[in-house]
Amino acid sequence: KDFEEKRLMDYVFRDLRRKERKAAKDGGMPSVTVRELLAAFPRFNENWVRARLKEKCMCVPVRGMDVEGVFTLREGARLPDEKVMRGTMTPDLVCAYESMRAASWRLAAIGMRRPNLLRGAEIGRIRMSVENMPQETEILKAAALIERELQITPWSLS
Repeated sequence: KDFEEKRLMDYVFRDLRRKERKAAKDGGMPSVTVRELLAAFPRFNENWVRARLKEKCMCVPVRGMDVEGVFTLREGARLPDEKVMRGTMTPDLVCAYESMRAASWRLAAIGMRRPNLLRGAEIGRIRMSVENMPQETEILKAAALIERELQITPWSLS
């Protein structure tokens, strides 16, 4: 969740900065909508996004214009500079997160409902468990597939 919050914050700050430059020309106020954020981050729900906008992104809802879900930067708040934003969301961090998500997805695709339970297990112990299983071909094939997939997960390789 911490990473996802940072990713949302980075997205909001960059979007507001881009809109701030445009608003300076047009005389408007930069804003971001919950609808835009839900389109960019479909895994999140509306309440979660609204809470993070208020708590983490220094934003407040725009009132009085009958536009629900529009947020702007809180009065007196400043957007972090580019150097700070690059430090919180590094390319290495994004790659590590995405590779873990991909591995979790692969494990779910082969039917592992709760791969987190095996994250701390040593591969040697998993291999020993596979060897002690009933010697039925289908069971051994499934177990070997699971073992191979677990061996290539980022949390096993690092």
